Amino acid sequence: MYYNKAILIGFVGADPNVHYSRRGSCQATLRLATSVSGYTKRDGTQIPERTEWHTVVIFGTLAQFVERWVRKGAHLLVEGEIRYNNYTDRQGQAQTRTEIWADKVTFVDRPKQSGSQEGASARSTAEPPASKLDTQGASAQGQQQHKSQQS
Repeated sequence: MYYNKAILIGFVGADPNVHYSRRGSCQATLRLATSVSGYTKRDGTQIPERTEWHTVVIFGTLAQFVERWVRKGAHLLVEGEIRYNNYTDRQGQAQTRTEIWADKVTFVDRPKQSGSQEGASARSTAEPPASKLDTQGASAQGQQQHKSQQS
C-alpha cells in the first residue's frame, strides 16, 4: 500500500487567488506559512525560528468555500497530497514546484499568547459559523470534479 498525505497547520500569507475555468470549475491557490520554533543546542548554538511557505491548491466546491471564507491571516489546518509540478520557465530552464493539493481545509483557533485572553470573540469576522467548518464532503466532490476534467 502507498500513502501520500500532508497535514499542515499555519497562517495564510495573502488572500487566496481564485480562478474559474470556462466550464465553471473553481480552483483556488493560497500560500500557507508554517513555523518551527527556535532552540538552543546542547553546545550552546542558537538555532533561529524557521518559517516554511507552502503552496496549497484547492479545487471545486472546496475552492468556492476558500474563496468565500478564507482571508490573509486565517489560521488553517490543511490536509492533502504532495504533488510536484514540473514546467519550463521563460528562460527555458526546467523548474519543479511542490504543491499540496488539498482535500480538507479547516479553520483552527489562533494559538493563545501568554497572558492574553483570546477566545471565540477574537476570531476573524471572515470565518464561517461552526456549521460551515466541515468541508470534507465538499472536498471529495471537488477532487473528483477536477480528476474528471483532467481525463
